[in-house]
Amino acid sequence: MPGVVAHLDQPKLEKNVRLRSSLPQADPRAGPFVCVESDGKTCLWSPITTKARQERLPIDTGWRSDGPAHWMTEDQYLNDGANLYHGPIDEFVVAASDDAKGSWKAAANHARVTADGLKAIRGEVSKQTRRRQKPLA
Repeated sequence: MPGVVAHLDQPKLEKNVRLRSSLPQADPRAGPFVCVESDGKTCLWSPITTKARQERLPIDTGWRSDGPAHWMTEDQYLNDGANLYHGPIDEFVVAASDDAKGSWKAAANHARVTADGLKAIRGEVSKQTRRRQKPLA
């Protein structure tokens, strides 16, 4: 499951009492998230955005596979390595959402980040530990 990219409803994640978030979002939105880690029962997800900012980690096109065309062709960035959601896998399934066109659900294969991309994302998540406002455990 680590490296899988899914379209999740962030407002649902924020309201779910079984999930822990590390940095409240001013404007939660539905959008793509990457699974950073999983132990088979719980998992850790972080949001992805198409909006560039100097401090954001770009997700190189060589690190992306499968999924909708816009995942493969548009610029993608890790939104913020300090913004994470942790909890039971089934709660993330409940938070799954379709984008307006349904392309995430309609994609033949799940969008993924390669092992090299996941290594870079984990590095960014590790660098942002001190910025987290709430513990995940």
